[in-house]
Amino acid sequence: SMVEVVRKAEEKRLWWETRWRYEALILEDQVLLAMMYLRSYTTYLYLWAIFGVSESNAQRKSIKIENILIKSWLFSLPKKTLLQEQLESVIIDATEVQRERPVRRQKKSYSWKKKMHTLKAQLIVTQEWKIMKTSFAQWKVHDKVLYDNSKTMLHPQTKKKWDSWYQWLQKQISNVEIPYKSSKYKKLTKEERIHNHMLSKKRIKVENVIREVKIFDIFDETYRNKWRRFWLRFNLICWIVNHNKWF
Repeated sequence: SMVEVVRKAEEKRLWWETRWRYEALILEDQVLLAMMYLRSYTTYLYLWAIFGVSESNAQRKSIKIENILIKSWLFSLPKKTLLQEQLESVIIDATEVQRERPVRRQKKSYSWKKKMHTLKAQLIVTQEWKIMKTSFAQWKVHDKVLYDNSKTMLHPQTKKKWDSWYQWLQKQISNVEIPYKSSKYKKLTKEERIHNHMLSKKRIKVENVIREVKIFDIFDETYRNKWRRFWLRFNLICWIVNHNKWF
């Protein structure tokens, strides 16, 4: 469990690092504080009122617990080599998280689709609702470019289900399923509409997984923290989602 991992990490610390330090919270409460911050994304002033520690101390405890859990291999996503093995199918989709307006390069982070400044995350999910890999972008970027920058290697025989944003990948990657698009010059046939409907029923799984990730209010509300901790927290929450599904 999380408490056991934190306890083992605390035991490995050198004795003179904690010789004169008084811990106001036991390990169980420290883990609860960190998870409560991710789940409700409340202020540290509110955590001070609940746990009886100062705002700065609550922030240090939360960051310490997150770092310990992230460094542990028990709380990491599956290895990239598993994607190179043949799977039945994978579903790939991206989501955007609202962020505070940056001081510099505001145009690069503004999403015209969401009408706000955003951070982007891309997920690769199996048919069994398991998150296999994530990739991130700090600035505005197309979904296909984000996938190319992640340098993901998928098995040629694995079925890949994407939405219409990845239509250019059909010429580069084999075994790809993408919905048909209509235009004013060409309407969709009955077979094409049935294909799109069946594909959307399969792709809804990745939308449900994204919804479970955004149950944690830190990614549902405006992200107020630094970028370098965004992808660390996102991967940690993805592991929690996998854990709830598989264990």
